[in-house]
Amino acid sequence: MHASATSDGGNIAYPLKASGNGRYLVDQNNVPFLIVGDSPQAMIGNLSVTQAAEYMENRSRYGINTLWINLLCNDGTACNSEGMTFDGIAPFTIHCSPAIPNVPDMQDATLKEGMMICIEPFATTGRGTVVEGGKAEVFGARRKLKGPKHVDSAVVDQIAARRGLPFCRREIARAHGVEHAERSLRDLLRAGVIFEYPPLVERGEAVVAQFEHTMHVREHDAEVMTR
Repeated sequence: MHASATSDGGNIAYPLKASGNGRYLVDQNNVPFLIVGDSPQAMIGNLSVTQAAEYMENRSRYGINTLWINLLCNDGTACNSEGMTFDGIAPFTIHCSPAIPNVPDMQDATLKEGMMICIEPFATTGRGTVVEGGKAEVFGARRKLKGPKHVDSAVVDQIAARRGLPFCRREIARAHGVEHAERSLRDLLRAGVIFEYPPLVERGEAVVAQFEHTMHVREHDAEVMTR
C-alpha cells in the first residue's frame, strides 16, 4: 500500500524502507513499521479496480496495513489459466502491435481506450536505429509444450510449469547445471517448442541508455503506471 502522510499521530510516511541495521522496516521518518497483513493473492485476476478499492478500504478499517498480492497470477493461484487481469490485460505481451515509432512510417496505428502500452525511449551515441540482437537470456514457450524425446523431461516440466510465462536461461542452469541447460535450450529451440526474446540493441553497437514507462490509455488522456 502506498500513501503520502507523516508519521505524526500514528500515520505512516510511505514508502517504507529497510532500517539502518537491515533488521526491520521503517517509514520515511525512520519510525518502525509493524506489518498487519492480509493475503488476497488472486485479487488482480478476480476483482475490478472499483472492487479492489472497496476491498482495501474494508481491510483498512480493520487495521490491515499490508496486502500480499500476486502480480503474476494464473489458475495455480485461483486466477484464470491465461494469467490475465480481471479486465483482460495479459502478462508479457510485449513487442507486439500496435508499434508506433517516433518517426513517420506510413502506418495507420492508433491507440484505443483501455490499452496498456509500454513506451521505451532510447538515448544513444549511434544512429538511433534499434534492432533485436545479441544472445537471448529470456525465452517463451508454446502453449502446448511437448519436447523431443531426447530432451530431459525435468527441463521440459520446469518450463511447462511456467504455464506460458517467460523464463530465463539462469533458471534452467540453476536447476540443471549450465552445460545441461545450454544443451536442452538448444534442442528445444531447434524443435520450435520454445522461442527467444532477444535484447534490443543499437544497430551500430553504440552505447544505449533505455527508460521505460507503462501507460494506461484512457478516454481523454493516459495514466502513467510506473513511477
